Amino acid sequence: MSAKPTFERRTRRSGLTFSALELQLEHAKVSGHLDALVLADADGVVIAFAGDHDVCHALGALAPLGPRSKTPACIGELTGGDVCVRSLRSHGNPLYLAALGGTVARDALLAHAVLGVERILVSN
Repeated sequence: MSAKPTFERRTRRSGLTFSALELQLEHAKVSGHLDALVLADADGVVIAFAGDHDVCHALGALAPLGPRSKTPACIGELTGGDVCVRSLRSHGNPLYLAALGGTVARDALLAHAVLGVERILVSN
């Protein structure tokens, strides 16, 4: 019995954690028509981002003000767009994925992006 050929759906990938995170965030940003997407720590320090540098750092500072659960919460507006945050944990530390703007599918997109970020953080 021959093995089935594998199909790699990702066309851009990296074995480097920060590069992989930024590729993941950029893909989610484009797919979700977001203005910006940021992964930040509990102090609001940006770990990885996709979007305008200054907007992303402001978004990262807001991210810890979001939810303490995996339920998304919209926490206000930044540059005219809704800010929505999902929390996750990595090695026992809280992290926040914050999105600016987007469509009605933003919550589903954030849930999917959280899984991608968790996969990258666990594997790298």
